[in-house]
Amino acid sequence: MRAARACILAPALAGGGALRAETFTFDASAFEKKPFEFGGYLEARAETLRLDSEAVVYRLNAFGRAPRESLDRLAVAGEIEGRFSGGAFGAYARLRGDGAMDAGDTTRQGRVHEAHASAQPDTGLAIDVGKKALRWGKGYAFGPVGFVERPKDPLDPEQAREGYVLAAADW
Repeated sequence: MRAARACILAPALAGGGALRAETFTFDASAFEKKPFEFGGYLEARAETLRLDSEAVVYRLNAFGRAPRESLDRLAVAGEIEGRFSGGAFGAYARLRGDGAMDAGDTTRQGRVHEAHASAQPDTGLAIDVGKKALRWGKGYAFGPVGFVERPKDPLDPEQAREGYVLAAADW
């Protein structure tokens, strides 16, 4: 029994010496801030909606058309953002687009949520110009101190909101 334990433990102890011989290296340049950053997402959903032909809303919307039991729909949403930071100058932009297509209608919508530039010519002076989203407070679904924020969508509180066009300077 002791011989069996020794046969199992011997390779594990012998391999441990090889792990201790490994040297640790750290490359600080891998963590330097890059001048350009890009990101975003694209989302596509295919949906089939079951329609209630007895509902009043169905009768109003389908007036004069042949009755149907279902509606196939394709919805697409996307957002792209980019950032540039070079010395005393920086710029940021975030664009969003939505679209939906079904047998009855096609809709498309594109918005510029944020697009602003900032300059810091001196250590004590900073200037921001453009469309920027202001965020105050830490409320998840509702921010009681967000006086200059766009209202949040209660169905999706984490969704990014559109900003306001402004010019600001800190001295």
